[in-house]
Amino acid sequence: MIKYFFNFFFVLFLILPSCRNENKITIEETDNQNLISTGLDSSNLTQINNILDLENVIELKGSDTNPISNTYFIKRVLNVKDRIYILDERFSAILMYDINGNFIGNVGNKGIKKGEFVLIEDVYYDEFNDILLALCNTPNKLIKFSLDGKFLSETYLKFYASDLIVENKNSIYFYVNQNNSPLAQQFNVLRTDSNFNVLDRAFKIPPQNDKAISSTGGLIKGDKNIYFSLPYERNIYEINSNGIKLKYKVDFGKEGNIDDVDFKLSNYYIKKSYPSKKSFFVSDLVGINYLKGGKKVLDIFKDENRIFSSISGNPIDNLFNEGAFYTGNKIFMIFTPKFKIESLIKYKEEINNFFPLLTENFKGRNNSNIASPYLLVFNLRK
Repeated sequence: MIKYFFNFFFVLFLILPSCRNENKITIEETDNQNLISTGLDSSNLTQINNILDLENVIELKGSDTNPISNTYFIKRVLNVKDRIYILDERFSAILMYDINGNFIGNVGNKGIKKGEFVLIEDVYYDEFNDILLALCNTPNKLIKFSLDGKFLSETYLKFYASDLIVENKNSIYFYVNQNNSPLAQQFNVLRTDSNFNVLDRAFKIPPQNDKAISSTGGLIKGDKNIYFSLPYERNIYEINSNGIKLKYKVDFGKEGNIDDVDFKLSNYYIKKSYPSKKSFFVSDLVGINYLKGGKKVLDIFKDENRIFSSISGNPIDNLFNEGAFYTGNKIFMIFTPKFKIESLIKYKEEINNFFPLLTENFKGRNNSNIASPYLLVFNLRK
């Protein structure tokens, strides 16, 4: 087993300003991690309405000049103070909506001038400064915006990254995604201070891979901690103030598991399973979004036991098979009506019994012609 080392360097100011102390913390990888299985045992499964309460159904509409692509390209959803921010990878745009899905405008614009970008990788809400952070790789910088989309400032970065998560006022995590640089030093995760000086590094970049991968691997913010997985791996690590430890290992079964990652086989891995970044970790629930035989699946676990699966055999459960994001104390699940039309029509009465908001929203509409992506907003059941 490969050991990854995570070096924490910090300054302790004692009597003399020059007095320093350096610590090293090893990533904890033991055989006692929580195994969560997507196996065929369905004895503990329940419907999603027994786990989550559907609060709202939101249609996301773009405009003629600012279209929104399909759900596959939604990389990030943020819910901040009755506004929703969508990172659309296809159009490299941050779209801003009100809580009812009405389009307000773009955050930032394409271009090479100050406050503009050509390629945007991620957007994150910095709750400690009440601003939005936009991570760009073309050009390589981080831009700060107000919540109404006003440009505030920008800083050019000396490393490349595709994800970021703010831990606290002076700690930001970046996922390098195999984009090595002199500052990354062949590591895949960097922790910086608020001025983007690198404090720590973790997870060696696999020597046989130098390509960024968007479908797998990356950082996810839970309700308490940060979670991370490497591309195509089944291991999910937990990051908090105490360090990093291997928290979960996902068992996708013999046909789905990838145990020894070989990046030369990445085209072959489309038939395999691995956690996507559209997963969530909140309270005692873990939602894993993954592909099984090329089809999207969402499984929800509680205390390592699977309690919901979109492939349970119940056609209503399969309505909820797409990715989900935990943001603003709610779970925002992606929903594509044109892929659900058959079930929405065939099981209309059953769906109405459990999810009246769904049937009410699509009443009298030809769902196959609805091009807009939707968000289903859930609260945790108490």
